[in-house]
Amino acid sequence: MEQTSGPLYLTQFILTISILGGLGTTLIWGIKRVFTTPLTIGGRRSFDRLDKVIRRLNTTATLDSDDKILLHNLKSLNPYEFEQYVASLFEALGCAAKVVGGPHDGGVDLRIKHNGRTDYVQCKKFITQFVTVGQMRDFYGSIVDGLGAGRGYFITTGFFSIEARNFGRIKNLVLLDGKLLAQFVRAIEAETGTINYPMQHHSIPASCPRCHGALHVRYFEKRQFVGCTNYPTCTYSHSLWARTTVPKQM
Repeated sequence: MEQTSGPLYLTQFILTISILGGLGTTLIWGIKRVFTTPLTIGGRRSFDRLDKVIRRLNTTATLDSDDKILLHNLKSLNPYEFEQYVASLFEALGCAAKVVGGPHDGGVDLRIKHNGRTDYVQCKKFITQFVTVGQMRDFYGSIVDGLGAGRGYFITTGFFSIEARNFGRIKNLVLLDGKLLAQFVRAIEAETGTINYPMQHHSIPASCPRCHGALHVRYFEKRQFVGCTNYPTCTYSHSLWARTTVPKQM
């Protein structure tokens, strides 16, 4: 049996140590990356407040009495008002929300810009109906070419059929049914310290507090607000959505 020379043996030993050292460094880097890389939702990295709120949602939670009242009020809105309300939820998290829904919206009701990306939202104000897999396919088909690093949200006050839910899961869509929508509102409340509830029309003041003129619902760039009929002489206006400060829990 041939005996390995001293210099060659030393070279092999040094090479082995170097390889093991490199593997050790790689392993440490990998472990560090696992614990410092943000969590993912729908297969994408999560960095901002919106993603933080989405991660709080619990699909097994049940509605309490306040959540049921909230959901009842949301179901009383017309479809356009519901889109406006959902837009206000995203805005409460610092997102730029634009209502684009209409007769030819292509399945997209809102465009949400935040953290350098654009997300797309479909809103369905249902009482008891289920979102079908066909509606889910139509929505995904309208956004898939421009989705990029963004995310698709399908939000309803109703329910998702089993087929629709499975399709949404495969396509990494965020699905919020009535129960999760109520949780979404509560999670935003906890994150931002504000409550964002739909204002009932009977709570709109009977007259303008500045000039005592009549008030009515006005529209600007597909957004609704309450304005004075004496505009532009009187510029009083307020949002249709009531947002009040909630004391932070100590």
